[in-house]
Amino acid sequence: METHIGEKIIRKRKELGLTQSELAKRAGIAQSTLSNIEKGKQRPQFDTISAICRVLGLSLLELLTYEEQPSRIRFFEEVFQSGASGEAPEASMASRLADFDRYLYDLFIAQVRVSNHPVGAGVG
Repeated sequence: METHIGEKIIRKRKELGLTQSELAKRAGIAQSTLSNIEKGKQRPQFDTISAICRVLGLSLLELLTYEEQPSRIRFFEEVFQSGASGEAPEASMASRLADFDRYLYDLFIAQVRVSNHPVGAGVG
């Protein structure tokens, strides 16, 4: 799981002075769902992450792609520590990046589907 997403949500939520309960209510999601996302225990679905971004005033791009330097350093430290345990660092990094790329791809496809079939289309 890409923990930076949860970390960014927590940081922005606190910056805005919101509790988990307040953010969850405004986003229309369960507090337990928000808690799991912030802890990196759950991958948010497109509609969930979109609602969270809306409340926090973030774009999906801001939330999903920008990482601060300490997060990157931690990522590479973890990768190379795994190499010390016998796993090739390149394999570990490729595996983690592949998971993240797949997640971004899934979100992109969900966004395309939503934009091609807007809510209320065909009604009336």
